[in-house]
Amino acid sequence: MAIILRVDVDKPYGKHTLTRRIASKIKEDFFPLWKLHTGYLTHLKEMIIFCNNQGVRGTFYHRLCTAPNQEILNLLKEGGHQFGLHLENSKSKESFLLEWENFHSFPNCLNAKTFSKHGSGVHKLGKYHYPIYEPEKYIQWANECGYEYPSGNGIASCASELYEDENGYYPNLFWIEPSYRHQGFRNIDEVLFVAKKRNVVVLIHPCNFKADSETRDDFFLLIKRAKSEKIPVISFLNQ
Repeated sequence: MAIILRVDVDKPYGKHTLTRRIASKIKEDFFPLWKLHTGYLTHLKEMIIFCNNQGVRGTFYHRLCTAPNQEILNLLKEGGHQFGLHLENSKSKESFLLEWENFHSFPNCLNAKTFSKHGSGVHKLGKYHYPIYEPEKYIQWANECGYEYPSGNGIASCASELYEDENGYYPNLFWIEPSYRHQGFRNIDEVLFVAKKRNVVVLIHPCNFKADSETRDDFFLLIKRAKSEKIPVISFLNQ
């Protein structure tokens, strides 16, 4: 079986310096649809290049403020990755469809059909973010509109919670970021053991891949161990 790599692209400029943190926040809250900017998504570019060199595929979810430019799209295509929308304004079906319309206005994003939810219902993460987490509603919208919502944001508390239900939906996942994991389920070895028997979803944020050495080291370890144990790392599209 396989590890399904989910990548939520939250920060337009990353957060590995104070300047980039500020620039990211300004674009997120005031200019989400700006399309041309120096230094945009360089942290994501670094992560995609690593994945491409390792033969790793994933599904990359972009907010409106982190929509892929042509350079990123070329790298995603080169690596055989999938990309979609990282939904912020999930207040209503109307706000959901409007966000899709805005996302599809970016060049070469019209064919994107998959989405994930930004945030897990605890914090309001930006001006346009509706924080309430209602996965049943997103599944319904996906079915009604012909989109795919393959993965929820549940934090698995044990290996048995990494499963695919009868509808092909993964309610829980394992976070590469150590600080986001459940206290009772933190060991990458357990994830690899499960992935030998069935598909499991792991999640990483490129801004943390760049800014946090522990996250980056654990991601490197996961990929290295998966390769040595012949566990493919794939996108939702490849499963």
